[in-house]
Amino acid sequence: MRARALYDFNSDCEEELSIQVPVGDILTNVESIDEEWFLADLRGRRALVPKNYVQVL
Repeated sequence: MRARALYDFNSDCEEELSIQVPVGDILTNVESIDEEWFLADLRGRRALVPKNYVQVL
């Protein structure tokens, strides 16, 4: 599954994608972890991103 970032996402947690997720970036290999989080790839890094910050394509 793929998803597009709807908002910039900032986090200090190493397991979450950080400021490197600007609006419009495409996340790949998106997997639902729970009700609030996806696990996704972006530029060679696999990490958590909040579901309400992305739109599934």
